[in-house]
Amino acid sequence: MEYLVCGDSKVLIVNHSLTKDSIPMIIWSWDAHDAADLPDDYRQKFFETIDDCKAYQKGNIILISSSSGGFAMINKVDKKVLYYGFVPNAHSIEMLPGNIIAVAGSTAKNGNCVELYKLDQPGKAVYRDSLYSGHGVVWHDKQKKLYALGYNELRQYSLKNGKSGTSLKLNKSWKLPNTGGHDLQLVPSEDKLLLTDTRTVWEFDLNSFNFSEFSPLKGMKNVKSIGKHPVSKQLIYTKAEESWWAYHVNFIDPNQRTVFPEMHVYKARWISYE
Repeated sequence: MEYLVCGDSKVLIVNHSLTKDSIPMIIWSWDAHDAADLPDDYRQKFFETIDDCKAYQKGNIILISSSSGGFAMINKVDKKVLYYGFVPNAHSIEMLPGNIIAVAGSTAKNGNCVELYKLDQPGKAVYRDSLYSGHGVVWHDKQKKLYALGYNELRQYSLKNGKSGTSLKLNKSWKLPNTGGHDLQLVPSEDKLLLTDTRTVWEFDLNSFNFSEFSPLKGMKNVKSIGKHPVSKQLIYTKAEESWWAYHVNFIDPNQRTVFPEMHVYKARWISYE
């Protein structure tokens, strides 16, 4: 079992199975400051606050976004940057079919959006929709739908990728039980979304389209990331401890905690090798 941790200009991979007590077994790391294949402004400014990290293709491809504006696709083996771009206050990133990247942008000039990028068109948005305080994007492969989380709403889109271009069609929108939508993650085996706001954590049933409070973290405020392992079902989450960041990654069932004393941790994500 392995997971990603991101914060500051860094992304780490931790082997959870080999972690002893609270000391993480870090087996891979990437630092934007050391990425020679990024332009200077990206290396020095646009990845100062990495706020999301996700693994694809059985952990071989890493996508990251930063509230400093940068987003990128990284090849795990050689750490090469395969794609990068800029979205003001980028807060979440997702890979879509057709070599498309979706990025959610939060509150900023030219932010508040969901944007699409194609790997064969470097740094150029091929589609944009407005979404106030965009904080989460998740692709549901079985439904062939994109879910996007904003300040007070959850949206469902269909992806259109044909001769007329690439775009999104808004199908449905649901008002959140609270405001301040923050993290959005899919639990494929349960056909549910987990989402957080400033006050608690919610489950969203993708069959009934109903919200219910997520009992393991009911009433927990300022949860920055939440996820469930696809096999073991162990929960992983981060919670703000000082301002917006944390120094720990937390686990439930079984309960564990790992410490990252020299890092402003923002999110942690399980890596799926299914």
